[in-house]
Amino acid sequence: MKTITITLRKKTIQSAYNELKLLRMIGAAYAQKRSPMHDLLYEIKRAVKKKRTFWQKLKDLFHDDR
Repeated sequence: MKTITITLRKKTIQSAYNELKLLRMIGAAYAQKRSPMHDLLYEIKRAVKKKRTFWQKLKDLFHDDR
């Protein structure tokens, strides 16, 4: 499996994910499961979750950045 490494801002990923959720709610075709956009965003989400350390999770528990 080939991988690439890129840097993305957290807000960019959050807005794309929120848009996908909204489009899924209204029934847009490209926002359905197994669409390329859906797969891309969820692959990014899984990769980000894997990189988070225990200390980051603990910090997030007590300090919410939203």
